Order: sequence, then structure tokens, then C-alpha cells
Amino acid sequence: MRRLALTLAVLACATTTAARAETRLYANTCYEKESGDIAGYVVTVTDARPHPAVALSWTDGDLVPPHPGTLLTTSRPGHALSFIVAMPRDETHDRFTITFRGHYDHDRLIGTLTGLPWVGRPETVTLKRRTHDEAFDPKDRVDTGYCARTH
Repeated sequence: MRRLALTLAVLACATTTAARAETRLYANTCYEKESGDIAGYVVTVTDARPHPAVALSWTDGDLVPPHPGTLLTTSRPGHALSFIVAMPRDETHDRFTITFRGHYDHDRLIGTLTGLPWVGRPETVTLKRRTHDEAFDPKDRVDTGYCARTH
């Protein structure tokens, strides 16, 4: 009986901690008018202790699933953020590492992405806080955000 009570207490603490971890998405995704493809970037930040967890999605034809990043720096309450995403070699790219260095500004994440093999130069981005649906299926965003910049 004591073992059951202890197990339940541990599970309750773990569940409470996980429930408190807020996940925020910052994106500039949109649909390109001509192709109908999604374009842009999504940064996912989950407030975990002692440091947040980060992931990055981008378009390389299709919007790729989020890839976990390795946190380089962060400041709480959260003004600065930098991380890397190391990608193994695949059929379209050699091994590459994407770096993000930026900061929070109200409901936006502003920074620079480097190491993007499909761009070939650093890219400055302004990512607005969005819901999951708005970030990964931006139905009403045609030729806005990232798409408006690339024409």
C-alpha cells in the first residue's frame, strides 16, 4: 500500500511539472500563391527546467517536422535565445548545422539563422507567436510573412 501511495505521489509531481511546461510557437509561415507550398520557419520553445527545449521546422519543398535543437544561450525571463540544430547527411544535403541567434520582443522572436544550405547566406527572421494550426497550416496567410519577403 505504501509503495502504491509513493508511486502515485511521484506520478502526480511529474504530471504537475509537465503540465506547467508551456510550449510556444513562433513562425513566419505562409502559403506561396503560385505553388501552394508552405514557406517559412517555425521555432518551438517549451519552458522546461532548468532550460527551455527548442526545435526548428523549415521548408525545403515541404515543411519538415520539428528538429530538436541544442540550446547555446538563454536568459530568463527569456530575452535572449540561441541554439543549433545539427542535421545528418541525407539524399539532398551534406551534413549541416543551423544556428539561430536572437531575442524575444513581446510576442515575436527576432534573430538570424545561419548555416541554411538552401539559402547560402545568413537570413534575418521575425517570427510571430502563433498557435500550432496557424504555424503549421497557415490557411489564411497567402503571400504574407516569409512569402511577401521572397518575391
